[in-house]
Amino acid sequence: EMDGYTFVMSHFAPAVWDKSHHKALALYGHSHASAEPWLEGIMPGRRAIDVGVDNAYRLFGEFRPFTFEEVVDTLYSRPGIAIDHHIERQNNTVI
Repeated sequence: EMDGYTFVMSHFAPAVWDKSHHKALALYGHSHASAEPWLEGIMPGRRAIDVGVDNAYRLFGEFRPFTFEEVVDTLYSRPGIAIDHHIERQNNTVI
């Protein structure tokens, strides 16, 4: 935990994770930034990010580590909403 955020770290990109609907952020690598555009398209507003240097280059033009502020700012600036897998849906309508 840091500054009120819980971080879940994994080698692979998760779809859901412990406390993903309670401000927990997922950090991972593995994909070398190649999956990020696709993941951003299918899961808008997701609170997970590839923190490898390849993704830093894709986002900031430099091969370097992410700062804490960059992780939080990037995740919370994404359009869309974070998916709460505890909400029941029927025909794309919250019930």
